Amino acid sequence: MFAKNLSALTLGPSEHMVLKFRKHWFVLLQKSLGTAVSVILVPLILATIAYSGLDLSTLLPPSLTTFLTLWWLLVVWLALAIIWTNYYLDLWLVTDKRLISVDQTGLFYREVTTLPFANVQDVTIEQRGILQTLLNFGTLTVQTAGPTTNNMIIRGVARPNVVRDKIIAQCELLKKAQTAPPAPSSAS
Repeated sequence: MFAKNLSALTLGPSEHMVLKFRKHWFVLLQKSLGTAVSVILVPLILATIAYSGLDLSTLLPPSLTTFLTLWWLLVVWLALAIIWTNYYLDLWLVTDKRLISVDQTGLFYREVTTLPFANVQDVTIEQRGILQTLLNFGTLTVQTAGPTTNNMIIRGVARPNVVRDKIIAQCELLKKAQTAPPAPSSAS
């Protein structure tokens, strides 16, 4: 039912992309906030210690202090780059035949999951709290006919109502196409 490989990103010759979406920008801000705060907090703590009247030059020579400061900034910069990369490379595609989820878990690990619309039973959205409601993002759950482990849960979706409506519309179009009688053939 689920295909987990990169070839799932290749659309078939008669398959067309209907919608491409990512997580809401607030999800990136939320994940980056702790790392960004550490950029400010650690130097403030070190500056407080330095200006407290203690002579730290015997413990930490200026060259070592400079090295540690630059090392800290590099680590924080790399952490922010990894957070942004994972955010940007998480992607979902709604085609006229299936839903494709590209989940970038780490720098070198990507999982691609496809869910054919023929298996979709229900699509629900959930917006918890005032922030998700005001900023219009939430969790989208696509339930399938199989076991509950095959459900696709997408957290942090921007405009979940639009995404849900597009998925439901494509499911209905696919069901109509499957139940429609074949067109009469013209024989000569």
